[in-house]
Amino acid sequence: MPILPNISEIQNLLGGAQEILVLTHQEPNQDSLGASLALFLALSASGKKTTVACPTPLTVEFGNLVGIDKIRQELESKNFIISLDHVEGAIEKVSYNISDDKFNLVIEPRVGAPPFSPERVHYSSGEVSPDLIFVLDSANFEQLGKFYKDEKDLYSKVATINIDYHPNNSYFGKINLVDSGASSTSEIVALLLQNLGLSFAEDIATNLLAGIVFATNNFASANTGAGAFEAAAICLKAGGKRLGAVIKPTKEEPRQEAPADWLQPKIFKSSSSLPPKDETTLL
Repeated sequence: MPILPNISEIQNLLGGAQEILVLTHQEPNQDSLGASLALFLALSASGKKTTVACPTPLTVEFGNLVGIDKIRQELESKNFIISLDHVEGAIEKVSYNISDDKFNLVIEPRVGAPPFSPERVHYSSGEVSPDLIFVLDSANFEQLGKFYKDEKDLYSKVATINIDYHPNNSYFGKINLVDSGASSTSEIVALLLQNLGLSFAEDIATNLLAGIVFATNNFASANTGAGAFEAAAICLKAGGKRLGAVIKPTKEEPRQEAPADWLQPKIFKSSSSLPPKDETTLL
């Protein structure tokens, strides 16, 4: 198994990370989503709190990927947070009950503590607060669309691991796992999971295989190298399933219409000039 560069640095960052964000570019494809979902599933299986997101809505063509419903289009958390201005030691007990289809949160103050009031209560929706970010299959931050435009400060504060195979990658990460000799991002992620010793369950292998098959046009494109077959073999050995090849669209040749007289009867004349037959006199 090839040893990827910077693997020890990636291991160190993962070891200290509690919340991880996996992102891919807008207008994704089978490779970018297959690789992102595989990494998301593997990190989640290792016990890491992981979020996977894509800035644009997904179409039905990606429904064959395992875990596609886990991909979010927003970086805000779905949690609803109730905050209370708090003085140390002022709360005796917190409980809840449900009555008449209402959820009631009950906060009991300690004896002698000032009573709570509505002015001290605040509401918010939690935001994703990662301490490590993976950006997959993206040449630069700008390809993340609104995830970068609206959250530029996030990337200056949090370490980013950039995983890609495109030769125009701008090496924007703290760690850049970029291999222009690879045939897909899924191929690189397959090796990464092996190097890190992370889960390589059947669902993970299936997603990676879908990405490799797409990026290589079912192993028929000119950029299909030995690494693509090696990664595919790893996925198949792990129980990965072929979901059916989704081939990249190719340029359609112009259709040639049949001539208008195509179905009409034809009379063909010989091009050879035969000599006249000899006349014979019958006696």
